[in-house]
Amino acid sequence: MSRYVLDSCVLFRALRPEGRATLLWIKDNIGRSLVPAFVDLEFYAGCKEAKKQTRYHRLRDQLATIRVGHREIEKALALLRRSETQGPGASDAVVGAAAVLASASVATFNLKHFRALGVPAFAPPQ
Repeated sequence: MSRYVLDSCVLFRALRPEGRATLLWIKDNIGRSLVPAFVDLEFYAGCKEAKKQTRYHRLRDQLATIRVGHREIEKALALLRRSETQGPGASDAVVGAAAVLASASVATFNLKHFRALGVPAFAPPQ
């Protein structure tokens, strides 16, 4: 069974009116989807609307959390060192590291960042 680590852009899209297909895909894959804990920080830092935060809580409560610790940080640093482009940032590297360590693929709309890190990634339905 495939497992997926959700990038923050996928969660943001799922909560927009035009993101219904993304939201349905997440709901269809609840038991296989993982979210690194720091993605919650990214979401709340970028979303100030109480209504969207409530919807996020409801969705997020159904998804498994990946704790980000020393092992994930070390792997992220190794991925960044290996990357040959300037595109991926630290947050992408942590998401990628979490996916690699969980034997999962990253669900994202920023495919080039994860490909540059050498991490399996795909775009879910939009």
